Amino acid sequence: MQEIYYANGRDSVLSDERTKPVLLGVIIFSLLSVVLYFFSFSNNVTWVVLFSLAVLADVAFLLFFSYRARIYFQWKKGVNSYLKELSKYGKYSLNLNAYTFELINGDKTEVEKWKNIKKATFLSTYIQLESESGSRYVFPAKSIEPSKYEALKEFIRRKMNDPSIIEETILSNV
Repeated sequence: MQEIYYANGRDSVLSDERTKPVLLGVIIFSLLSVVLYFFSFSNNVTWVVLFSLAVLADVAFLLFFSYRARIYFQWKKGVNSYLKELSKYGKYSLNLNAYTFELINGDKTEVEKWKNIKKATFLSTYIQLESESGSRYVFPAKSIEPSKYEALKEFIRRKMNDPSIIEETILSNV
């Protein structure tokens, strides 16, 4: 499951898609501030003004980066606690029938009606179902035999019946 949550550079605050552009801005304005600092020693006031503006922009980007980093670390803490909770269970079981599906994790059982599922996402690495209540159910491909994974995909597609709520994305394994 860790590969699902930490895919595409989400395993580090420096490579996360939400913090990376802001970090780039911090680096650019920091370098610009250093260069303009040396030019500000000349007798021209323009260099001092440009240096001051670069420092202000750098501080703004730094504050925005710290905000985004805080959001990232809260997300990562939540994912880690969720993954730790999942690792407690040794065996998972999925029971499907015409009206509901039942997910059994050790001593915990969740039953969801198919009519409450509003969105299904099919990726090469997992299947995700989202219910009206906001619950998300993730079925990793590597935890299911390939033939059973394909059968599960087809079963879910048939149960959904409404093409407007099915989203299919195929990711290349790079």
